[in-house]
Amino acid sequence: MSKSKSSSSSKRASSPKPTSRKTIAPKLVVAAKPQAPAAEDNELHDEANQVKAINRTQAVIHFEMNGTITDANDNFLNAVGYRRDEIVGKHHSMFVDPQEVRTDDYRRFWDKFATGT
Repeated sequence: MSKSKSSSSSKRASSPKPTSRKTIAPKLVVAAKPQAPAAEDNELHDEANQVKAINRTQAVIHFEMNGTITDANDNFLNAVGYRRDEIVGKHHSMFVDPQEVRTDDYRRFWDKFATGT
């Protein structure tokens, strides 16, 4: 009445052997609980948000240390009536009265600015 184990194992269908094998690397997904950022990270994040807020609400222009304009935000461009491509690469003096540009004070301002003093 009972079947022997050897007869059932010999009747197993054999599967065809694959002609080529592909190795699939297992994927491991680790979900870590976010940690509270360090105080320095919070401070940097806060400062970045302040800069974003300033750029949204104020007219901002960026210069090289020699007075060459490198960028300006839309608020600045709207205030002065220029497009970005009209001012980038030009000197700050384009916004200043020509008589003022020729003064020693104006020259000293940029000399001090360039040296960081």
